[in-house]
Amino acid sequence: MNRERAATPWAVIMLLLVSAACGKASTPSPVVETVIHTVVSEIEATREIEVTRELEVTREVEVTREVPVEVTREVEIVVTATPTATPIGTPIPTVPPTPTTDPAVRATADAWAELTSPKGDGFYTVNVEIAPGRWESTGSGDRCYWNRMNANQKILDNHYGRAGGTVTILPTDYEVEFNRCGTWEYRGQ
Repeated sequence: MNRERAATPWAVIMLLLVSAACGKASTPSPVVETVIHTVVSEIEATREIEVTRELEVTREVEVTREVPVEVTREVEIVVTATPTATPIGTPIPTVPPTPTTDPAVRATADAWAELTSPKGDGFYTVNVEIAPGRWESTGSGDRCYWNRMNANQKILDNHYGRAGGTVTILPTDYEVEFNRCGTWEYRGQ
């Protein structure tokens, strides 16, 4: 019996502990959790950008110049008196036939005369204002300048020095320049 009594206080303590543990539920303390949420989105973006670019444009140009041509016709009238035995009145003049020169031929001759007429200082377009061929300077001095150019204004040939020389202008030249050389006279092909 003593043993039963001795075991009782321990049983009572155990009973108290078990009842204390089971008797009242404790409130759990709140737990703080950090959640990281990542959202991936695609966004379409348009941006205007101004681009500046320098360009060099080269264009071939054919230059045509109209030259007015005046056609003049010269007619010479020869008057011949025919003697008769008895003069009857005023003699009737005989008119020669009209020349059959084609106006285009005459215009071409006039244009050629203009192309080959003497030239002074200045720029002359070949086959428009000056004829191709050999030209001679009648000037004097040592500051004469001439040059032959192509259509791009590239100098094909030139001279600076004494006047009184010659230059041969080719039919393929575009322009010539004469400066301080006196008068240039056409000497032929």
